Amino acid sequence: MNLRPIEVKIISPQRPLLAREKTQIACQSFGSRPAANIHWWKDRKKLTSFATMVKEKNYTISELTFIPEIEDNGRYLSCEADNPLLTNRGLEDGWILNVHYDPQVTLKLGSNIQLETIAEGNDVYFECHVQANPWVDDIIWLHEGIPIRNKQEEGIIISNQSLVLQHIKITSRGKYQCIAYNSQGSGRSNKIEISLKYIPVCCDHREQVYRLAKNESAIISCCVDSNPRNVDFFWTLNNSQEMVNIHSFYVNKTTSVLTYRPRSEIDYGILLCWAKNDVGEQREPCIFNIISVGRPASLQNCILFNITARGFAVRCKEGYDGGLNQTFHLEIYSSLKEKIFLNLTQNKSPAFLATNLPPSTSFIVTIYASNSKGRSNLVVLTASTTLATQELKGDPKTTTISPTLAIVIGVVGTLIVLAVAVLIFSRCRRCRKSAGHEKDKPQKTQSCPQENIDPNFTSKIRSEAITTPTELSLGNGNIPRRREIDTFYGLEMDDLPTHNINPIFKGESSNLEYPLDMCDTSGWSTTVSSV
Repeated sequence: MNLRPIEVKIISPQRPLLAREKTQIACQSFGSRPAANIHWWKDRKKLTSFATMVKEKNYTISELTFIPEIEDNGRYLSCEADNPLLTNRGLEDGWILNVHYDPQVTLKLGSNIQLETIAEGNDVYFECHVQANPWVDDIIWLHEGIPIRNKQEEGIIISNQSLVLQHIKITSRGKYQCIAYNSQGSGRSNKIEISLKYIPVCCDHREQVYRLAKNESAIISCCVDSNPRNVDFFWTLNNSQEMVNIHSFYVNKTTSVLTYRPRSEIDYGILLCWAKNDVGEQREPCIFNIISVGRPASLQNCILFNITARGFAVRCKEGYDGGLNQTFHLEIYSSLKEKIFLNLTQNKSPAFLATNLPPSTSFIVTIYASNSKGRSNLVVLTASTTLATQELKGDPKTTTISPTLAIVIGVVGTLIVLAVAVLIFSRCRRCRKSAGHEKDKPQKTQSCPQENIDPNFTSKIRSEAITTPTELSLGNGNIPRRREIDTFYGLEMDDLPTHNINPIFKGESSNLEYPLDMCDTSGWSTTVSSV
């Protein structure tokens, strides 16, 4: 008995497929007698790249091998099983293909925009068309390979898959491109080059300087950038007195060449060059500054100094440099100029030091300045080195002390004065201490018999009894006392009070008996200390 298939099913798990990568999908059928045949279809287009793996009794297994393309994304893939002995249509099972691929990007200009008509000041609109699965994560825009940022204040607006350039400038010209990214990779679009028409501009915006002497020629090239490249040039000289048009020059496409030769002072100034094309006239001209230059002026006030047996120094005041950098030269010849002894050059200032010259010799010294236009007039001096013996002996009149030596001498002298002062002060201090020790020594006393004390003795001070400040008057004799010190290191001392002491003499004895109790230390100490 012949039976139709009961079931047909794609047994491979349904999954996203990767574009341009080989894949296999299996389909199974059972219930058919004899075993069913399996066929593969893609959007009703029969596929042939499959193989039957199993076919026995009432079931069949078939495996399809194919490479999905980007265009296969969203198409219907199916397998169909039928009994070859039955005319009725068989059963089928299928998928919607989900093919993943990196972005496919195309860049186009906005509608109604023609590349040939884009001019400076126009608005330009770009569209980035993207095809991707999965959808893109990011889109970036490039101008000459450099990413473009959204800057609305500068007229650059990025929105989704579009780029708007408002009032484009000459800097906006160049190639534009967009790049899209998704999980499978990135895709770059085609490039669109904006070659807008614009008025001429200088190739080099910097002011150029030409330093020319009178009747000296210079070739001045004026280059402009322009689209279209057909331009007309104009030259003008501004000499601060008037504007003079120049008509004699050469033109080669976008470059004009002028051969310029100043003949008088009014030929110096500012040369202006500008051009004009179909879009308009150049706004900012190209500038060339013509400056008068020449040979430097002669050096001035040249003097010789520090003359020795082996050389001398020369110093001058520089003159006008002629508008150029100048250098200074010194040449030393023998007195008859038959031999040159020395040749020196200075770049900063006209100051020279000539050394290693023979002693007691006369020389001719020439000094001058030079620049790229020539050299100044010579300054000629005569010089002679001194005798070698004079240099060895030295001249006391010319002996000088350097500032450093003077400082050292001053410091040493100050230290010596301070040392002497400290020594004197120490000696004086020792003298004062020794005098104090003598004064403080205890006085030798004698025991006084109490019977010799005058009961009528009084300690009242009587200054008239003292005849001299250095002696005590004791009746008919004078007893030396400790010398009164009227001055102490230059200081006047006040007279100290003294006591009038009347001695008592017994008979012819020369021994003095004092009517003062010599054992009374209170009264005696006052007297001793005062004398």
